Amino acid sequence: MQQQVHFQQGSENQVAFVFSCPGREEEKAGYPAAKMTGINLAKLFVVLNEMKMKDYHFTRERVTITNAWTNVEYDAKTCRSEATNEEVLSPDNLNRLLAELAAVTELIVCCGQKARLAVQALAAENRLKAGTRVVYINHLGMKSINQITKDIHGEPIVAVAKHPDRFTLKPKEIGGANTHKRLEVVAAQIKKSLLGN
Repeated sequence: MQQQVHFQQGSENQVAFVFSCPGREEEKAGYPAAKMTGINLAKLFVVLNEMKMKDYHFTRERVTITNAWTNVEYDAKTCRSEATNEEVLSPDNLNRLLAELAAVTELIVCCGQKARLAVQALAAENRLKAGTRVVYINHLGMKSINQITKDIHGEPIVAVAKHPDRFTLKPKEIGGANTHKRLEVVAAQIKKSLLGN
């Protein structure tokens, strides 16, 4: 399995996840989607697997993980957290991303705005494999995930500080349950796109 700080080739070609760019944690780890993003990705895989869609089994080893931009970006290193739209949309960068996604046959999950921008550009030019579905979700970092305010039933997700069980449960327990609810929402978006319903 080919792996770089921005790219990890999956052992199967059904699904790819595209993030914005590697950052400090990916640079330390030496692979894409590290630390909290990676933890949330692993939790999302668990939720997706519980849904038992077709013959899919989501694991880090099976899916391809890449980024809309290859360079490591974080404030202390590059004075920014991601690439510009122009850099992401440059022909060389789009050709690189296309090569990394060329084998993907069923689903490309775009995590965040830069991923969406790059994959939309490829889709607009009909450069993705025919029949491949594309779904756009929030980035899987906590800042972005926490923007999901309702669970899959449309009920509000109550913040730890206002949660009715805050005096009997540990904040980490409430926070973990809230993250799970948010990832269920993300998984439902992916399932809807994958199954076409």
